[in-house]
Parts: sequence; structure tokens; C-alpha cells
Amino acid sequence: MANGIRQGLESCASMLKPQAQTRVDYRCGYVSHQHFHRREPFRSVLQGIASDLRLPLREEGWIHYIGGFYGQGSDGDSLPSQITTDAFLRLATLLPDGTSELSCHPAAAADAGGAYNESRVLEFETLCNPQLRTAINRMGIELVTF
Repeated sequence: MANGIRQGLESCASMLKPQAQTRVDYRCGYVSHQHFHRREPFRSVLQGIASDLRLPLREEGWIHYIGGFYGQGSDGDSLPSQITTDAFLRLATLLPDGTSELSCHPAAAADAGGAYNESRVLEFETLCNPQLRTAINRMGIELVTF
């Protein structure tokens, strides 16, 4: 099974332009969705691919993963207080030195369906809040993309 997974992921990665290969775990869609990269045999396969490509793998490379900006509990209950500007800034004060990835799921409109639909809009509004940008700048945090 691991060989088939590796072949599929390598095929997906080979379709990317070299400059787009900045990280292994999310470029092929399903791999980090629902954190599949944490599960075997995906984990071992992805560790090998990441090593071969000299790229970080989520939660194992030099990029720190922050997953706390999420408005839903493990039981599916809505937790909008976790995706406010104040909640984001609390997480920002805990960032270690170096590069961090803050996982989020924003959407401009509640049209995706699903249990997290409304929370996506709140995330979007929070991330677009000018006060958030001002505070981030004051904290000396530089926003970057992969």
C-alpha cells in the first residue's frame, strides 16, 4: 500500500512547477486535509518525499504549525470565540521564533455547506480586520505565504 501511495504523491508532486514545491503535505489536496499526513502509511511516505525534495513536512520541519485558530470543538460544537481578533492575537503572542503556519479555513460567503460554513465567514472577517493587521505589525510579525 505504501508504494502505491508514494507513487501517487510523487506523480502529483511532479506536476508542480519547481518553484511551487515549497511544502509536501498540502500540495496534493487530500494529504493534509483532516491531517492525513499524521497517519501511517501516509506519514512515512511523506517523510521520505519531504526528505528527497528537501522540503518541510507539516509538524515535522522547521515551520511551526499552529492549529488553534479553529471555531469548532472535537465534538462538532461551534466555538466562535476561538476565531475572533482577540483569539488570533492570543495565538500570535505564543508564536515561537522562526516561521509558523497558522491553519485557517476562511471564506467570504457561507456557500460551501457543511458544519463549519458560518465559521469560515467569521474567520474571513477576523483575518480581514484592519485592527488585526495593525496589531500584527506592532508585534513585529511578518506575514508570508508558501
